[in-house]
Amino acid sequence: MIAVLGKWFLPRRLHSQVMLIVGLLFLASTAFFSWHITEDIQKDMSKIFGRHAMSMGVSFAKEIAKGISNDSKPDVERAMIDARIHGNAREVYVTDPQGSVISSLIANESETPVFSQNKITMDIPTKLEPRIKTTESGTKVWTPIVDDIHLGWLIVRYKLNSSEVKGNSFFHTLLDGLVFAFIAILLVLYLVKRPIALIKQAGEFAEKLDEHRGKTINVSKASLEIEKLYTSLNKVSKKLYSHEMDVKEGQQRLVRAQKAANIGLWEWDELTGKYHWSDSNFDIHHEAEIDFETALRVYLLKNVHEDDVGIVNAQILGSVKECLPCAFEHRLVNKQGEVSYVRHLIEPTANADGKVIRVLGIIQDVTDIRNADIEAKKKSKQVINILESTSDCYMLMNLDWHIEYLNTQAEKLFNQDRENILGNILWDVVPELASSFYKPMHNAVDKGEHIEVVGLYPPENKWLEIHVYPHKKSLSLYIRDITESKLAADALRESEAQVRAVLDNVLEAIITIDREGNITTFNKAAEHIFGYKSEEAIGKKISLLMPDNHSKIYQSYVDEYMLASETKVMGVGREVFSKRKNGEIFPSEIALSEVNVASQSYFVGIIRDVTQRKLAEQDMRLSEQVFSNGVEGIIVVDSQKFVLRTNKAFSLITGFSNND
Repeated sequence: MIAVLGKWFLPRRLHSQVMLIVGLLFLASTAFFSWHITEDIQKDMSKIFGRHAMSMGVSFAKEIAKGISNDSKPDVERAMIDARIHGNAREVYVTDPQGSVISSLIANESETPVFSQNKITMDIPTKLEPRIKTTESGTKVWTPIVDDIHLGWLIVRYKLNSSEVKGNSFFHTLLDGLVFAFIAILLVLYLVKRPIALIKQAGEFAEKLDEHRGKTINVSKASLEIEKLYTSLNKVSKKLYSHEMDVKEGQQRLVRAQKAANIGLWEWDELTGKYHWSDSNFDIHHEAEIDFETALRVYLLKNVHEDDVGIVNAQILGSVKECLPCAFEHRLVNKQGEVSYVRHLIEPTANADGKVIRVLGIIQDVTDIRNADIEAKKKSKQVINILESTSDCYMLMNLDWHIEYLNTQAEKLFNQDRENILGNILWDVVPELASSFYKPMHNAVDKGEHIEVVGLYPPENKWLEIHVYPHKKSLSLYIRDITESKLAADALRESEAQVRAVLDNVLEAIITIDREGNITTFNKAAEHIFGYKSEEAIGKKISLLMPDNHSKIYQSYVDEYMLASETKVMGVGREVFSKRKNGEIFPSEIALSEVNVASQSYFVGIIRDVTQRKLAEQDMRLSEQVFSNGVEGIIVVDSQKFVLRTNKAFSLITGFSNND
């Protein structure tokens, strides 16, 4: 239905379509705008009328309050009539404070006010304040009647014909909008006149673009979109021209490529009865150029190796008979007796009845390729011999982990025959590898990076080192049994840990230095004695631990050892002064010895802090002086009361000498 209406009512010219669309858009927008404005006008009028009605209600309520207070019914009715007239009210009620009607004024069809004394009860507000309520039927206003006390309520109902006001407003607004829409349509039509003409010109150029290829059209003072359209058409025109030149150049390159690749073409066309023989075919057959018919009928089989004539003839005739393409290789022999290999492709073409009407033959000299393949196979065999003789395991897989080759060492490692492994997935053949190697090897394949992985192979309780080499279409694994070296390394680490434990628990500072005087090890006792952490001392000169005026003494010990033929000079303890991190100088005893590690000489220094021993010796010397030079007699006895020693004063006092 929509398609039928569009066919009859939608104009085909762009100019008319633009005018129709713009008109419909302006009409729709004007209708919506008119409805929206009318709604706003109605709301504003209702608000204004409500405020005016409440203001009049307050004024009339005061007049009625005076009439009630003076007990003057005429004054009350006069105020009700004023309320009816000034506000065009339909109904006016005066009630007592409870809402019972005292007097009512209702306009009849003749617009003549009629007072009534009907005893009815009206709804009244709960609060003593003016109230307004607007509905579709009109507006009702409640105003309290107050004169020192609450005397009642003035209730006025107004009928506001909002639909009429709304309709008039909508009509006027819509009319204004239509006038504006008409003017806008004329303006739009004026503005789009030239762009449409330019688009029409571009369409005519595009319609005959095949004729205009390489040509361009120009435009000025047009919109950005139209300029882009013209630019695109010009680019397409240039590309078509460039494509045409590329095709011609491609045809020329094809001829050159055929000669460079030693590819020859021959063709037989049943419709014309003609044969075509490319120039490169003469080079392949090593024959001079002759006419096409002779070339196909004679030379196609003439230069074929005598052992291959039957095969070539059968393949060509069979392909033509069955109308199926075929490819085969055979030998050619030139006049000098040299043999070359060619690949022959036959492609017959049939008509709708299945009759062959055209045969295309492609001949390529593959002698170099065949020789290269033979050479590659020789090299491949050499590589395989090398891989079979190596002591490491080697495996070749595709990227799906299917094993394509493995050497003898791999068979021995996994304890399986090669026939049972080839073609299977690695993780199915040796699932025990997955625990240590699955994740890192998959990551290496995903990233295309070489990695080295070390892990345990549980069935043989062996440590394996696997090198993974991802390629574009394959994956190589070199597997080496490192169990012995791994155990040796573990034993070495354990030994080093034991030595470290011993060094860290002795009381003497043990420091290792190289021949240049650089600290290489620094045990816990050294940290305690000197106040340096090991990471602070290692790599620093040994002079860090000695006073400035004693550094030459340390060096003299090293020089003395290097000149001596025996290590005893180095091993003898020497008393020197050392320096702590806080700058404190203290007496120490040092013994040096040399060790050789991996052809490197190191000096091991054992340093003991003798500060307490020196203090004790000083105290002993002082005590000896006091004992010997005292003026009082002193005698020393053991637990058995035997005299061990006496001083001079004792001998002078008693007359007994120390020997007595």
